[in-house]
Amino acid sequence: MVLEKFEIDFFIPSNELQSQYQLLEDMSKYLIDKGYVKKSFINAIKEREKIFPTGLQIRDVNVALPHTDAEHVMKSVILVSVLKKPIEFNLMEDNQRKVPVSIVFMLAVHNHEDQLLVLQKLVNVFQKEGKLEKIVDARLHGTEEELEKEVLDLLK
Repeated sequence: MVLEKFEIDFFIPSNELQSQYQLLEDMSKYLIDKGYVKKSFINAIKEREKIFPTGLQIRDVNVALPHTDAEHVMKSVILVSVLKKPIEFNLMEDNQRKVPVSIVFMLAVHNHEDQLLVLQKLVNVFQKEGKLEKIVDARLHGTEEELEKEVLDLLK
């Protein structure tokens, strides 16, 4: 499975987040501090999101898949952030429309060839009935360990 090549890490955002760009910056800084990406990743991912938005409307729980070019990545990782309060992202298929996103899967892909495969695999995984809802429920009502278990169950 393609996703098994990736480390999975978790980012618990501040409850005061106001925008997707603040979230993208906070998540990017986390990846920089952990040694996954270069400093150039922050601007690259925010600029790419402006031009090619990554919001996806999937039943009751919407997700975003922000990512950028491999040149900004040192080590592949999927950084998952489950929000207590959704943040608006522009839709991937219609960048004029916004969707409230509850789960962000930030992709840092070191090998360019893997990027499309990972995106396709994640979109397929998101179709599993009830899985995204369980993740949001674990964030709102469960422990951090329960949240991580639900995410790992989805991705592995």
